[in-house]
Amino acid sequence: ERNCNYCVFRAGRGKTKRVTITPDALAAAFDQLQRARLADGLFLSSGIIKGGISAQDKILDAGEIIRKKYRYRGYIHLKLMPGAEYDQVYRAMQIADRVSVNLEGPTEARLQALAPKKKFSDELLIQLQRTHEIKQRAPSIRASVVTQFVVGAVGDTDLEILSLGDRLYNRLGLKRTYFSAFGPVIDTPFENLPATDPIREFRLYQASFL
Repeated sequence: ERNCNYCVFRAGRGKTKRVTITPDALAAAFDQLQRARLADGLFLSSGIIKGGISAQDKILDAGEIIRKKYRYRGYIHLKLMPGAEYDQVYRAMQIADRVSVNLEGPTEARLQALAPKKKFSDELLIQLQRTHEIKQRAPSIRASVVTQFVVGAVGDTDLEILSLGDRLYNRLGLKRTYFSAFGPVIDTPFENLPATDPIREFRLYQASFL
């Protein structure tokens, strides 16, 4: 659900087989990997199945099992799903060292071109606002918050991206904005668009750090 036009994992792309992993199975697999020293931390995201709330529950369940059953105290990064509820965001920030919401584009219009089924303010930006409210309400929560932009596919400008990033840093306490130079993927609506020069991604990082 909530397809992005550029994504290699988008629903309906080719004959890609879709699978789900239960929170218990994922937690057990990660525990085995980290005990074998083949993993040093966990970044956990998901496709959206049966809505953002349902997908977020599975992410939270996996995180809870890893923390409580396997007593893992290392790094965990959890993705916040579009449509997730306030209490889910709060719980994610209790479990994780870092949470993230990918805004994808810097404006409503850019997001609509990238991912027509997602809502910029009501589903994505609101999650970042919630993380700020939660940290204000519960200073003991130390989870950092980050976002990501897809750069160059839909006419976005450096000024749009850096201006929004600046507001997120200063108003919502964002830890980092990440940038991903667009590259076309076969069998997606954007397969014939030109790739973004990687130097633009590099310069955005430099400007953001400054």
